Amino acid sequence: MKKAFSTMADILITGASGFIGRNLVAFLDNQGQASVSFSRERGVSLLDRSSLRNYFSNQNFTSVVHLASKVKGIKTAKDIESETQMAVNALSLLGSGSRFIYISTADIYDECETPLVESSAVVPINRYAVAKLQSEKALRIEASKRGVDLVILRPSLVYGADTPPGMFLSDLYESVTSSSLFVYSADNIIRDFIHVSDVCCAIHTLIISQNDVSGVYNLSTGIGTSLESIVCFVRTYIKKDIQTDRRKESENMVSPYLVLNSKKLQNSIPWKPVIPIGVGLREILLL
Repeated sequence: MKKAFSTMADILITGASGFIGRNLVAFLDNQGQASVSFSRERGVSLLDRSSLRNYFSNQNFTSVVHLASKVKGIKTAKDIESETQMAVNALSLLGSGSRFIYISTADIYDECETPLVESSAVVPINRYAVAKLQSEKALRIEASKRGVDLVILRPSLVYGADTPPGMFLSDLYESVTSSSLFVYSADNIIRDFIHVSDVCCAIHTLIISQNDVSGVYNLSTGIGTSLESIVCFVRTYIKKDIQTDRRKESENMVSPYLVLNSKKLQNSIPWKPVIPIGVGLREILLL
């Protein structure tokens, strides 16, 4: 049996070894906010509720930020159920009056040519989005039973200097630095890019808020940027030559336009995104 965790801190971050997770841990540390990082390396599964609760039996968390997810590993109905179970088990570590912050996805929304609000139609088009939407529903029920303050964040496309491989901007960086061919979608896809530092700032503000902030919030800039314009930005402003090619069709189902309105969040907490895409691009390309 795994030894119970003993170091005391108010905040638990699941998925702490992931892109947003490791940035959030560093951000909280810079703010002087102690947190407990939880990832697969702990050797305890989020799917095993009893072992999880035993592991943290000496801990009294006031907040949990749930980032843990298989992301690209969600392929079957069982995977979707596992995603939901992990989220519900993480919430079970909390008592009444505590706060659970769940990181969902903008992919649950239906296609729309105007910035989406939280009440916009939800029509998940991939298994990852289906898993997130199902988890949202299950968490609402569990949070209500336990008296937990549930915050659901639906972020737009999160990026930063250490964006994981396989993402549009990380692939672009690889092409620029290696002078290799950059292949991207044939469609003129529009996305709302939000810097990971802005995401971490929003999460931290929600953690420390003394107000009732329960609810669903978009986490975004509200500004649409085309993938084509980013390639042009690299050529024109960063002055890097880049050879490109276009895919005839996308490998995954994606919406051509996905921009979120985050006014609800900005009206609820003292936060707003401050890093423009141009600044973020220069950071990624180390210029």
